[in-house]
Amino acid sequence: MKILDLGCGNVKEEGALGIDYRFRPGVDIVHDLDLYPWPLENDSFDLVICKHIIEHLSDVIKAMEEIHRILKKGGAVKIYTPHFSNAISFKDPTHKWHFTSGSFDYFIEGLKEEEVPYTEVSFELVKKQLTFTNNLISPLARFLFKQCAKNYEKHLCHILPAKELYVEMKAIK
Repeated sequence: MKILDLGCGNVKEEGALGIDYRFRPGVDIVHDLDLYPWPLENDSFDLVICKHIIEHLSDVIKAMEEIHRILKKGGAVKIYTPHFSNAISFKDPTHKWHFTSGSFDYFIEGLKEEEVPYTEVSFELVKKQLTFTNNLISPLARFLFKQCAKNYEKHLCHILPAKELYVEMKAIK
């Protein structure tokens, strides 16, 4: 399995090829991810891991198109990013975007808003979940999120804030 750790920093996923904007231990390719195209071949990865990088990039749509381009058919992308209710989402001055549970729906077949086609690339949703820091409320918050993500984010996320949004998708080619 060929894996790319996008924006790996010095904590690259074991067995992955690491790409980041500056050299650090574990970085295999030095490249500014805001410059397109990325120096990677089409259809070359089975898995792209994006751990706390997507919120730093200038153009999320272009980044998702590049991820789609470099993934093999049926290849997966795993995205980890702070949920907008997490104070760190706004605390970090290098964060350019703040994501809800629906932010990646624009790329997911069957969830895309057809009247707003921002991109032609499509993914299939595999999994979407939130993680929480408070272990006492985590089961309740996860339950409420699963029941209705929009109601959780509209009414409860500032009372029971999430730590992280995780989205896993497969490329449709």
